[in-house]
Amino acid sequence: MKLAEQYYNVTSRNETNLQILSLDLDYFKNINDTYGHETGDKVLVEFTKTVSGLLRKSDLFGRIGGEEFAIVLQNTPLDGATLFANRICKSVEEMEVSINNKRLHVTVSIGVATLSNEKSVAELLKKSDEALYKAKERGRNQVHVIK
Repeated sequence: MKLAEQYYNVTSRNETNLQILSLDLDYFKNINDTYGHETGDKVLVEFTKTVSGLLRKSDLFGRIGGEEFAIVLQNTPLDGATLFANRICKSVEEMEVSINNKRLHVTVSIGVATLSNEKSVAELLKKSDEALYKAKERGRNQVHVIK
């Protein structure tokens, strides 16, 4: 969060682009309930590897809690952030986690918010969470954008 605040301050000062993506693994509780927390942990590890492989060095990626994550993108226009979020959805959907000779597949919902009048990273994160919940309401495994 400290780095995200620094990104926010630089963006505000330089009037450049800043986007936050809120990510949430779909039906993750079902994975833990059906296969156990060890399997859930494996899914989280594979998910973070998959997403990390798509990031630029300047992107921030962190776990907010449980199966919720956030990505901060600086110097990225909204259309680029949206394309990136869709690429994450596709990559996660194609990801396989092997558990006892079974292949488990997961999906992710993503909310994208762009900095406009927000006064802090917390406000922008709240906006991206709102977009995330819209993605979930609309069927999951998709991206929703709030400008």
